[in-house]
Amino acid sequence: IQQSYDMLFEVTTRPKFMKVSGRQGLVASPFVLNPGRWTVSIRVEKPLFLDYMVLLPEAYYEATILREDVSSPCMVHGPDATSEDSEVCLFYRYPPFPVEAEIVRGEIGYVVDDEDRRNTLLFHKQEVSSELHPGPMALIGPQQNNLHLDYNIDQPGPYVLIVTYLTPQKVQSARATVDVKTSSDQMQQGRATFYDCRYKFLCRLVVVDDQGEVAEFNLESNNANVAISMIDDYSDIAIEDVAFVPANLWRMDYVVPKPLSIWRDGSWIESEYLPVPESTKIEFESGYNEYKKATVLPDGVTDRDIVLINLKELDNAIDLQGSVSTPGLYVFVVHYYQPDHPTFEAQVIIQDGERHEAVLPLPYCPSVSGCRTVVRSKDTHDAAFQIAQNYQLNIRQPANKTVWFVSESFQCKFSFVSIAIVCIVS
Repeated sequence: IQQSYDMLFEVTTRPKFMKVSGRQGLVASPFVLNPGRWTVSIRVEKPLFLDYMVLLPEAYYEATILREDVSSPCMVHGPDATSEDSEVCLFYRYPPFPVEAEIVRGEIGYVVDDEDRRNTLLFHKQEVSSELHPGPMALIGPQQNNLHLDYNIDQPGPYVLIVTYLTPQKVQSARATVDVKTSSDQMQQGRATFYDCRYKFLCRLVVVDDQGEVAEFNLESNNANVAISMIDDYSDIAIEDVAFVPANLWRMDYVVPKPLSIWRDGSWIESEYLPVPESTKIEFESGYNEYKKATVLPDGVTDRDIVLINLKELDNAIDLQGSVSTPGLYVFVVHYYQPDHPTFEAQVIIQDGERHEAVLPLPYCPSVSGCRTVVRSKDTHDAAFQIAQNYQLNIRQPANKTVWFVSESFQCKFSFVSIAIVCIVS
């Protein structure tokens, strides 16, 4: 049995302990060693001085007994939920809808039954709503199988339809037809599938067409009616709201939740990123950028000692200066908060005698601990840039977006000698 890994040794003139951790040098690469005699072969491309090698059992190195992996979403305390559901869990959040979206709450909807129009049934069970904090929600299912909502559309055009909901009881799936009718009597139809949603956050779905693609509804007039009719009406569905989002602003992020925080015993727990090895900090708030310090923190951030730089609207650019001790390839790692928008990119210019055009991807990030991203080449998407010594970094984001940068981000050396390590059982 042969096991092989690549390893990267950073150029250094002083002794240093390194772990076998692949080409990225981040996570230890495990060797599965059964009892017996093993031979370790090391092959290098350049001269290298080695002293000794140590084998550690995974339990010592990973400290698995001290870690708790949290992957389950937080469940509400419904009648069929268990105490374990809410003990340690993940809380999720969706991006807010754009201001151009047309949103109608389910509670003001109505039911049409044999030409008879009446107000919708409402859902506001205490054991659910007290944890989610929504207002009353429209209820469709066995007792009423349709819901109508009326809209006044400011700007006619193509729209995508998104439904926000929860399921009071466990549901495998429940299908519905969605009819959209304008004042010109034009009828367009889509389909919706509601899946189990008994979480401490509401769920979203996007209405699709017969081919399963995201449906676009062309609203030619200012008035529109949406009718949701259940095909499978054996389960209750509570509707918070139904939103028309302009098709040109539609992003999949609107229906894909991202982690907000770990939830333990009724409170959020902030997590921390591992320190970036062999890196130099870049101070965002130095010099002229002092006035950009955020006075308002992102929602959910409770650390009042954290220093954030806020880029927003017209004040949407920042200049940074730095230097490296030795020329080589470097990666720029940025710690940020971005709880208000789907993914967007900031434009980056790196100058060190040469000009590098780059982008900084800024995915939706509601996390109370923030997220990390790296600057990438605009043309090749490579993350490593050749830096000679002194450099200047200009970051400019779209004027209609908002982002917070943690004041201390990093530049990381990307200059290594390659080495391959092979274990062979003998």
